[in-house]
Amino acid sequence: MFKIPASFLVFLAFANLPASSQPAETAVVEVFVSQNCPACPKAHENLDQLSETVPRFLQLTWSVNYWDYLGDADDMAIPESAFRQRVYAEKMALRGPYTPQVVVNGVHQTAGNQRRSVKNLLIDAVDDGAMGTVTLDFADGIVSVSGPATLAEADVLLLDVETVERNGQNLRNAVTHISELGIWAGEDFATPASCSSRCVLLVQEVGCGPIFAALEITPKAENPGHTKVLLKPQPAGAGPGEQ
Repeated sequence: MFKIPASFLVFLAFANLPASSQPAETAVVEVFVSQNCPACPKAHENLDQLSETVPRFLQLTWSVNYWDYLGDADDMAIPESAFRQRVYAEKMALRGPYTPQVVVNGVHQTAGNQRRSVKNLLIDAVDDGAMGTVTLDFADGIVSVSGPATLAEADVLLLDVETVERNGQNLRNAVTHISELGIWAGEDFATPASCSSRCVLLVQEVGCGPIFAALEITPKAENPGHTKVLLKPQPAGAGPGEQ
């Protein structure tokens, strides 16, 4: 059984907010859904409600295509969504991928239609102590990452996202394309990047491991600030894996 050594707490600075109004502590919440999944609307509803009652979080919506045989093809699905979810399922010792699934900070997971379980994961994500920091910046078309050299190698990813409505549900930050910007291994990292619409930057341990940093950016962002990530010394645990 694969065990992830630690969970992570993310402090997110939204790119279109000045430093004086940056949100407080937060988490990265990934939800895996399908337009042909009857339980998925409940997951969207839960996250919409929780966004008003728990500490701020950045949501990413990944649409998968393995339920297409039940109805129309999901026009928001991309191959990377199903691949990413399969890797999570293996790491978290699940029977396999399922929808709706919520993954928090790349470490913990639960069924997205179970509101109490999702809420508990989000609360736990901001209650743990911290041991280290990672800084992620985007300014003048340059992505930069810096932090402790003791952290594992991490992918620096640029996700193109858009919020769309499907079947009466808002898909927040639905991922439409992924670009790999490079590998960060603790040293100072800088690389050019461009965002034509709305994007999210992720620094995540290679192989879909824990998320070290996240930053939401817009093309008009001039002073996006930085994202601070606090390392948690808490063993990861998998939530319910019902399919």
